Amino acid sequence: MRTGRSPARQDALRQHNLALVLQYIAAAEPVSRARIAATTSLTKTTVSSLVDDLVAARLVTELGPEARGEIGRPGSALVLNRAGFVGVGLEINVDYIAVCVANLVGEVRYLRTRALDNRGSPRPRSWAGPCG
Repeated sequence: MRTGRSPARQDALRQHNLALVLQYIAAAEPVSRARIAATTSLTKTTVSSLVDDLVAARLVTELGPEARGEIGRPGSALVLNRAGFVGVGLEINVDYIAVCVANLVGEVRYLRTRALDNRGSPRPRSWAGPCG
């Protein structure tokens, strides 16, 4: 029976696993590679490779060995990179304009609101441009 779906490609599977690991780090930080592997059922080798990619992309930072009092080599604590990428939000309201810049963990880096009467501003006919 043909379902019309094609099998997952290697790059799509890798993207899915990158997102899975990144989401887990965001939800459980700080967290070690070993704990990510145990929780997500990915192999330690796969998790290590994915984390290396996330560190290289500056999305994740390694804090160093976790001192947990357990036997064996301590794992390196992983957290989202607070100094890397940011998101920008812009709000245009009737009587003000606001801009907010926040890092990956939601810490606000910049927030400004400026009173501005936008009621008389002409509305654009179309938002045609690079975004649509």
